[in-house]
Amino acid sequence: MEEIDPGRYVLPALLALLMLGSFLIIVTSGGGEPAGVVDRPARSNASSRTTTATTAKKPDIPTIPPAPGAVAPGARFVRVQAGDTPTSIADRAGITADRLLELNPSVEPDALKPGQTLKLAP
Repeated sequence: MEEIDPGRYVLPALLALLMLGSFLIIVTSGGGEPAGVVDRPARSNASSRTTTATTAKKPDIPTIPPAPGAVAPGARFVRVQAGDTPTSIADRAGITADRLLELNPSVEPDALKPGQTLKLAP
């Protein structure tokens, strides 16, 4: 039986893995530059006083739209939507229903209408 030389198979396999790993690093980093490098402003020409700067591109990260009726942190007003109650609006805004009604004395709690604007902060 013929004896198998491990060097004959191990070295080519290691080289193939090294090349594959290098390829994956280049592909996932977006090109020839190392990962984490951002565009830098262009160097100014000694004879020119203007400098051309490039801006770093931000990755396209999908944004999650706010939930219907969501209240932005620090908002001073909220628009009533169909099915809203003083309690549901207050919960979304992070205040109590009593505080909401205190800030809006002319509002009838049982007669909220979609599109009506309520005050959330003084």
